[in-house]
Amino acid sequence: MDWLSTHKKSLIFWIKALVALSVLLMLTRKISWQDLYQAALAAQHGWISVAVLLLLPNLFCQFWRWHLIARQLDTQATTATLLRSLFAGATLGFITPGRIGDLGRTVFIPRADWLGLVGLMLIEKWYAL
Repeated sequence: MDWLSTHKKSLIFWIKALVALSVLLMLTRKISWQDLYQAALAAQHGWISVAVLLLLPNLFCQFWRWHLIARQLDTQATTATLLRSLFAGATLGFITPGRIGDLGRTVFIPRADWLGLVGLMLIEKWYAL
């Protein structure tokens, strides 16, 4: 148990790297590179550019809402911690049905009351709906 607690960050990093490599391997075996190339050529690049530009204010608004929510329960949370938790939660939400993994962002704020944050986040999700 002592080894696990001292090497916890390293172990988590290698587990995440293994999962990422597994997903990449699975994708490269299933994707037709010719179809991907044809799709890239046929894409409407103007609309893609507009979408990318609109992504920036969208991410800022999501971060600011999360910042205001998280600071209600943990006033010591740093901007970097909140940003990391937002992106981790978004990643979990992307791979889970109904974006339920989005609730996982509360776990990435170490000193916070996770149950309280989940409650506030559910209210925020209801508001966004």
